[in-house]
Amino acid sequence: MKSIRKKITVCLMATVLIALIAVGASSIALNYRSTIATVGQMMSETAVLAAERIEQELTAYKNVAMDTGCISQLSDGTVSLDEKRAIMDERVSMHGFQRSNLIGSDGISLFDGKDYSDREYVKQALQGNVYVSEPLISKITGELSIMVAAPLYAGGNQGSRIVGVVYFVPPETFLNNIVSSIKVSEHSRAYMINKSGDTIADVTLETITTQNVERDAQSDKSLKELAAILKETFDRGGNVVIPSFAVGRTQELLYFLRKIKVGQLVKGHEDFPVYVDSPLAVDATEIFQENRMECFAGDALEMVREGINPISFAGLKLAITSDESREINFMETPKVIISASGMCDAGRIRHHLKHNLWRPECTILFVGYQAVGTLGRMIVDGIDEVRLFGESIQVRAQIKKLAGMSGHADKNGLLHWISGFEEKPRKVFVVHGEDSVCNNFVECLKVEQGQNAYAPYSGTVFNLLTGKLEYEGVPMPVKKKAKSVASSVYARLLAAAQRLLALVKKCDGMANKDMGKFADQINSLCDKWQ
Repeated sequence: MKSIRKKITVCLMATVLIALIAVGASSIALNYRSTIATVGQMMSETAVLAAERIEQELTAYKNVAMDTGCISQLSDGTVSLDEKRAIMDERVSMHGFQRSNLIGSDGISLFDGKDYSDREYVKQALQGNVYVSEPLISKITGELSIMVAAPLYAGGNQGSRIVGVVYFVPPETFLNNIVSSIKVSEHSRAYMINKSGDTIADVTLETITTQNVERDAQSDKSLKELAAILKETFDRGGNVVIPSFAVGRTQELLYFLRKIKVGQLVKGHEDFPVYVDSPLAVDATEIFQENRMECFAGDALEMVREGINPISFAGLKLAITSDESREINFMETPKVIISASGMCDAGRIRHHLKHNLWRPECTILFVGYQAVGTLGRMIVDGIDEVRLFGESIQVRAQIKKLAGMSGHADKNGLLHWISGFEEKPRKVFVVHGEDSVCNNFVECLKVEQGQNAYAPYSGTVFNLLTGKLEYEGVPMPVKKKAKSVASSVYARLLAAAQRLLALVKKCDGMANKDMGKFADQINSLCDKWQ
């Protein structure tokens, strides 16, 4: 009875535990979906609120301009220019405008004598429209401005003959004040861009008129090339698999992918997902995010100071467990998969290569140096077939290399660095790179920089204290492995046979019945493979 009672108790406990796990998992999933829905709703409501506030402000400005166009003194030729200027200045002061102007029917300003006839807001007002321009950079001040223009009617009678134009310029901070009042979270902020990608409202005034997220992304050659590869692959319905080193390179890729997404450079696939499948890369990314002020520099650091996470964006997904990693390859949506190791010799990247190398619609994109003898180098060099997890995989995917994203400085970068020494080094050793590249760079240092440069082979001994070469190594080219993957598997088979033979020898003295059964099993196995 005790045994039965114990079994019943264990079963009940297991059932309760499973139920709790199921409820917990369901709760997490529901909370996640609820959070996403809440964020989406909040953003929509915020955008509507901002649009309503802008509309209210602009309507008030348009009413002021329309009323001003109906002031009879402004169209009266007997009223002095000073009196007309005083009327306009009073309106500027009363409503907080930056400035105003009075334009004749010929497009010439009565106040400064400049020709405004080519301005769209002047053309629209002369046609009888109260017009608000898109935010533009003033040809006069170089500042971001919005023009509110209205027709100037003869005798001040609306609907009568149009004899000119009045226009006002709202405060430069008009839009900024609106986005500044929008509270997102403690370390976040709102900003406004126009349909061309220009930042037209931001808490940080310096970014206005100078920051264009789409133009900045499109002007970067590497970004344009990467975006083109993504679009071509996604159009084919394939995945872009990127072997990447977990620390540094992965975070750099996330930074570039964020710029591509913000700039909407992958037309038709703006919401493409990005999977980072490497526990080490995920941990490293978290460290980068927790130490943003120390880990970033340049534009990325400026983004951090403005409350923007430069390596996070919508659609970024992190795979940590093995199950999460496996699930990636069963999702049909075209995606970016970033996984380690960067040279494909180990890590989860090999699983993704197994699932994507044979697919013509996919692209394997290399963004770093591939050393001689590595799987990555063989793929880059055009191998037709590779062995992964005991299977032969045909290479049918597109193989691309993005040289501009190398983690090391290029020739010009190294020359710039070494030219910064006030006192030339007594000797420069070039030790990292392929032989031909090292030798060419040594010659470049000698000829262009006047440096005492030397590219030692492995094993060379140079005494830094005495400045003397004690032993010079000889070139030892890397040889391809004599054994193929197939021959290594055959070696495993031989080892298994030897193990079986050793086991047979230990059977001496065993019961005849058992030895007979063992012999039948071996014969059956042999019959199967003959």
